Amino acid sequence: MNKALRVVLALLICVNLLWGIHPYAFAQTNPVSDGDITAEAPAEVITLSDAEDFLEFSENCRLNSYSYNLIVQLDADIDLSDTDFECIPSFSGTFEGGGHTITGLSITTNGSVQGLFRYLHRGSVVRDLTVEGQITPGGSHSFVGGIAGINYGSIENCRFSGKVSGSERVGGLVGTNELTGIIDSCIAAGDIHADHFAGGIAGENKGVVRGCENKAHVNATAAQNSVDISDITIDSITGSEAAGTATDIGGIAGTNSGVVRQCRNRGTIGYPHIGYNVGGIAGSQIGYITGCENFGDIYGRKEAGGIVGQMEPSTLIQYAEDALQTLHGQLQDMSVTIDGASAAVQNGTSQISGQAGELQGHIDTALDAMGQLAPDGSGNPPDSDSTLAALNNLSGAMSSINGTVNNMASAGQDSVQELTDQLGKLLEDINSISTTIGNAANNVGGTVADVSDNDTDEDTSGKVENCINNGSVDADVNAGGIVGAMSVENDLDPEDDFVSVGSSSVNFDCEIRAVVVRCENHGEVTAKRQSAGGIAGWSSLGLIRDCSNAGTLYAPAAKYVGGISGLSSGYIRGCDAKCPLTGIGYVGGIAGQTNGTVTDCTSMVSIDGASEKYGAVLGSCEELARGRGDVPVIGNYYLAIDRDIGGVDGISYDGAAQSMEREEFFGREDLPDIFDSVTVRFVFDDDREIHYTLSRGESLDIGDIPQIPEKPGYVGYWDGLDRLDLSLIPFDTTLTLAYESLDSAIQSSAVRDNHLPLMLALGEFSPEEQLNTAALTDLDRLSDDTEFIEGWEFTLSGNGTIDQLRLLLPDGIDAESIGLSLRGASGEWLSRGFTADGSYIVFHPEEGETAFRLDTVPKGLRTEHIIAAASVLLLLITVVFIIRQRKKEN
Repeated sequence: MNKALRVVLALLICVNLLWGIHPYAFAQTNPVSDGDITAEAPAEVITLSDAEDFLEFSENCRLNSYSYNLIVQLDADIDLSDTDFECIPSFSGTFEGGGHTITGLSITTNGSVQGLFRYLHRGSVVRDLTVEGQITPGGSHSFVGGIAGINYGSIENCRFSGKVSGSERVGGLVGTNELTGIIDSCIAAGDIHADHFAGGIAGENKGVVRGCENKAHVNATAAQNSVDISDITIDSITGSEAAGTATDIGGIAGTNSGVVRQCRNRGTIGYPHIGYNVGGIAGSQIGYITGCENFGDIYGRKEAGGIVGQMEPSTLIQYAEDALQTLHGQLQDMSVTIDGASAAVQNGTSQISGQAGELQGHIDTALDAMGQLAPDGSGNPPDSDSTLAALNNLSGAMSSINGTVNNMASAGQDSVQELTDQLGKLLEDINSISTTIGNAANNVGGTVADVSDNDTDEDTSGKVENCINNGSVDADVNAGGIVGAMSVENDLDPEDDFVSVGSSSVNFDCEIRAVVVRCENHGEVTAKRQSAGGIAGWSSLGLIRDCSNAGTLYAPAAKYVGGISGLSSGYIRGCDAKCPLTGIGYVGGIAGQTNGTVTDCTSMVSIDGASEKYGAVLGSCEELARGRGDVPVIGNYYLAIDRDIGGVDGISYDGAAQSMEREEFFGREDLPDIFDSVTVRFVFDDDREIHYTLSRGESLDIGDIPQIPEKPGYVGYWDGLDRLDLSLIPFDTTLTLAYESLDSAIQSSAVRDNHLPLMLALGEFSPEEQLNTAALTDLDRLSDDTEFIEGWEFTLSGNGTIDQLRLLLPDGIDAESIGLSLRGASGEWLSRGFTADGSYIVFHPEEGETAFRLDTVPKGLRTEHIIAAASVLLLLITVVFIIRQRKKEN
């Protein structure tokens, strides 16, 4: 019996020791550690001058300790094109690029953690280096970057240009920037692609990225987003991120849980109608993004934003000192009691030993159930049903333990009185445990509180602030000028978004926060199916404060369109919208629909296409419609543009959503700056921009419209200029230079009786250009011996040019019997030649000639007759001359 009880005791001790370890301690996020080793040897300096030096250096770095306290100086550009260079496996020193360039880099080997450097360890520095090449590994191909696969160190003033691709965690500079990693003042250009977590600078950022700029296109072609059969595995089918579904795509970082500061994106991010969580700065984010700006166009299927695609809240779970904690302590007490029983029993019977074996099994079952009650390390709140099931298993196990101990007590009563005393104590422990389990079964769950509205300037988690979007955003669902969606992602983001405070517990208190503050959107936002917002497409939680939108919202087939948020259940405070909105329903100047808080907002909007549920402040708010007095919609005002459509669903609410007269509106001392002026931007095809800032009520002079550069074979125009009233421009407007290839032929809409076109013009014409014609009737005769047949005016609807006109002659008229005259700018009819081509005549109008007429040729004076007579006369003269010459010779 002594041996059996000691086995139980040993198991309990092991489990209790493991229980005290936080579950996150077992999580392995990356395949290796940072390899940080403190070395006190003096620094060694080496110089690399050519490819041979570079290859020798990279081979030496296979030993991780080689680069401790090593300073590497590059003193020349190096071309790796004709070498067998694979990578620099490990680096812990300082690499001084000296402004030089490494070209010809090509990494195609199988495996993960690939780049010029595979691992940059903590304390390492790479600076002033430019790299050009392609990193396209095969195999597992995760953690791929132009400079490094995984970075724990510092990358400063570096640039990568080229192509980087892999399956996940792929970036222009690094695949993953770890918690200690810093990427400062770097630039990426080229083409980047990954199925999951693709970023212009970093596929995944846990550390710091600041002062960086992305010029690369990320997942921007259809080929990059196609499904390959080789990508489909059992894991990809059953996992949360299915093969072929691109997720977490960002201009700076695919996903961010660290800090991104003062960065810019100029590349195109995503592809139309494909991809989830697509953002100009970060695809998904729970960290801190501040002072960033996006100029690129953003595309995706769902959750696309000018700054962030999916903004998950940072989450803090606080477990209470409740049932599971108490139960843990009680089981420890029971272990002590069993230890006392084991010491007391020196001469037990075989019957008691057998009962001890059963006791061991029941305790194992109880401990397994407790393991189920513990957090699983994913950070997700405990599932109530799973918790109840585990409690049931634990209760059953404890009941079995109770019975077994009773049997042991009975069997040993006559043998060892001390054992009986110890087992009596054990029964008391078990009764306490049973009471604890009963109480726990009635208190499974916890509370979740959105604390975003308590945000202060010192709070930096789950926050985007002072960011500006200038690019267009286009998604099927949840498109936003700043963020696509503020919500909890369902198993698409593998990050540890939840931070546990306290030990494991059945009950928990969960605090979540997602904050967007002092951000501006100037780009057009388009949604195909649902939810478009100037700041957020969908804000199911969180706070949007002191933000402004001047970008157009265009969702002609979608519901939930708002100047700030399309669909909101969170907080919107102190925001302003000045923009046109288009949607079929639930369209509002601030929010399309809300069941949250909207306070102190101002709007000046126009709404087009909506047939129901639209208003200058909110499209719909059910609480206001029901007449509830405690609705948190307070202090919102609007200025009607063309007509007053009401504040909420056609109705204005005093003190909540009401209109102002123009003088009162613009006379407000606290009127936001967004309403004082409008900006008209002319954007050229080479990204040059000319913009004019007009004060309130000022018109745009037609002479200020920039001239369109000529492009052979194309016609250029400012897209949207034809719809703009230059004398009254209420909203910020961006006009983009567009070119369309010229057509070489157009036909008139007028036809002859046989339904063939009257005229065909050859030249250069825009695709929409038309050849307009108008018949000329009752024209005077050109002379007494001519008859008027017909006449036509011809004009172009655009700015094309006519080189040749082909006219289909009327029935019964042949080319030999007519003459052609064209009318010039002077109004005079001038005779012109033509060429016959079957039933058509062909002629070339000159500049300014816009009309022609056909007349009969006078009999006896037809051109062909005169020519024939002249020819005969010339022949006769020639014959006479020849005869006279011969007579003289004779």
